[in-house]
Amino acid sequence: MSNLAKISIGIGITLAVVIIAGIIFLRYLVTKSYPVTNGTLELSGLHGTADIYRDKFGVPHISARDEHDLMYAVGYVQAQDRLWQMDMGRRIGQGRLSEILDTATVKFDKLFRTLQFSALADSLEKHLHPNSRRLLEDYTEGVNEFIATHKGKYPIEFDMLNYEPEPWTVQHSLIIGRLMAWELNFAWWVDLTYAEIEKLVPEEKYKEIFLSYMENIQPATQKPQTGISSGDIGGFLAAFRDYREYFHMGSFSPGSNAWAINSSKSMSGKPILANDPHFLISLPAKWYELHLTTAGWNVAGVSVPGIPLVIIGQNDSLAWGFTNAMLDDADFYIEEEDTLKPNHYRFKNNLLPMRLREEVIYIGSSDSVEITVRSTHHGPIINDVHPTSQRSHADSMHQKSPISMRWTGFEMSDEILGFYRIDRARNKIEFEEGLKELTVPGQCPVYADVQGNIGWWTTGRVPIRGKHNGTEMMSGNNGEDEWQGYLPFEKLPRIWNPPDGVIVSANNQLVDKSYPYYLSTLWEPWSRYDRIKELLSLEKISTEDFQQ
Repeated sequence: MSNLAKISIGIGITLAVVIIAGIIFLRYLVTKSYPVTNGTLELSGLHGTADIYRDKFGVPHISARDEHDLMYAVGYVQAQDRLWQMDMGRRIGQGRLSEILDTATVKFDKLFRTLQFSALADSLEKHLHPNSRRLLEDYTEGVNEFIATHKGKYPIEFDMLNYEPEPWTVQHSLIIGRLMAWELNFAWWVDLTYAEIEKLVPEEKYKEIFLSYMENIQPATQKPQTGISSGDIGGFLAAFRDYREYFHMGSFSPGSNAWAINSSKSMSGKPILANDPHFLISLPAKWYELHLTTAGWNVAGVSVPGIPLVIIGQNDSLAWGFTNAMLDDADFYIEEEDTLKPNHYRFKNNLLPMRLREEVIYIGSSDSVEITVRSTHHGPIINDVHPTSQRSHADSMHQKSPISMRWTGFEMSDEILGFYRIDRARNKIEFEEGLKELTVPGQCPVYADVQGNIGWWTTGRVPIRGKHNGTEMMSGNNGEDEWQGYLPFEKLPRIWNPPDGVIVSANNQLVDKSYPYYLSTLWEPWSRYDRIKELLSLEKISTEDFQQ
């Protein structure tokens, strides 16, 4: 055999060994984080024994001795399956993506630092009901048990970006919840879009566009006269558009459907309920399916990775789903900044200091950028967000009128308590007690129970506004457009056991002009609602009909 042939064979064998070794190594990197789904695990934080059975779809059915062990097990199992997704969610809300993804995400970090979700979560944590705190602390223990015992066996994404997950905290779960609420909120987008349209077309054309859309929704509103420029909001809009595109979230086009029929229309003699939240299909999915059982609990449905409770589902007594209520729960105020005293603004003839928060965004391991987040009593100054600007703070901020944002999601609430009560509810009264805690985003729950009842509510905080309805930019200095509280839960639209035995919810207009309060200007067309009603017009309906 010639030397050339020997060299060729040697090179071939070496390459084969390298390729096989590479394949084995890559397979190890991918599979090392696969969850253990058989046998027994010794977990130090459990009071007793928790049983976890996974069905053929991989859905965990968790049974535990008490609520502590149940929440602990949920934390452990969600971390098994979705730790990377959970870590990305908290990083988005904290404005810490650039630490691992470098310069491409600096504009998103600026966006969420400006919205101050991390500080908001700290405040929310201080206002939690004792039950909510206990549930989240138990869940956090379970997540951290997985993180502590799986060093070197984290999902491959951590290896690819060369970092390890930090311990989970109660605040991280609250950030996940507020981030979901933010992504489901459309009111602020509508307001800013109208402001952009106003800058591009003559006043007559703007009124034509605006009033023709509003004609069958709310009486025409008088445009507030601010007397000053609306400023530059393009940076804020662009940052959020880019954020949705970067994470392949699509546009705001998806809607939600839910419907229920009562016993009289059901072939089974029991109510039937269906819900299609229309979240965009993603990998990993937005939802996390699970089944929870302990004393006082037997609930199955979907949660969100990072939150231990069932959001949409059913228990032994009732079932429920949600559609977006499309409530107008955000407003924008053009602030009058003092020309001689920077970072001060005028309100009712008083000069007030803005709240300033210095933020450092770390980029990779060796770079950083500093920003100053400014807020008034209305909320954060959103047009300080500019995704491309690297100008100094003084140069970039005082050339435009500050625009602040007020959103119900910036205020204190306890949705964890709400879903805790809903998951354990046995009847309408207990279910409503949970609904009262759901303040953001505005939702329309559809309900059915084993007693044959069906119902529909509106949940969420609806601001009682001053002079204007909040669809357009408002003046922040005269006090005419301050919120004056919220509509009581009892005055929000609802339906209970309608005569025709059918309830449909499809992001449609919630009320007619006889309703005395302003809810929104944004609704989906009636087409989906009408089509669902048409398909439910049969005298008797089966679950198979619902599936079709």
